[in-house]
Amino acid sequence: MSIDGLWATIFSDETGPHTVGGVILLQRGHLHGGDNNYHYQGTYRTDGERIELTLSATHFHGGRSHIVGDRDAFTLHLAGAADDQEMVLTGTLDDDPEVAVQATLRRQGDLPESGPTV
Repeated sequence: MSIDGLWATIFSDETGPHTVGGVILLQRGHLHGGDNNYHYQGTYRTDGERIELTLSATHFHGGRSHIVGDRDAFTLHLAGAADDQEMVLTGTLDDDPEVAVQATLRRQGDLPESGPTV
C-alpha cells in the first residue's frame, strides 16, 4: 500500500461544522500543500498500518480564519490508520494540546512515474 499521492483534505475541530479544506501532496516522507490562506509543509511516516504526520502551516494571503484561530503560523501533529484511499487522522496543535483537530484525507490522484521533463 502506497499513500504517496495527492489528497483532498478537510480539517475540522471539535465544534463540528467549522471546517477548512485544502490539498496535501504526500511524497516519500514529505508533505506539501495548502488552502486559500495557508501553505503547508511537513513530514510523515508510516509504521505498519498507522501514519503519523506533522504539518506546519504558514499564512500567506487573506484572513486567518483557520480552525486553530487567528495565527500567522502553526504546527499540527496528526495520527491514525493509514489507508490508500481515505484516512481520518486526529491530533493536536503543537503549542496548545487542548486544541483537538481532525483531518479527513481522500485520495485524488497518484504521483506520476519519474521520467523525462517536458
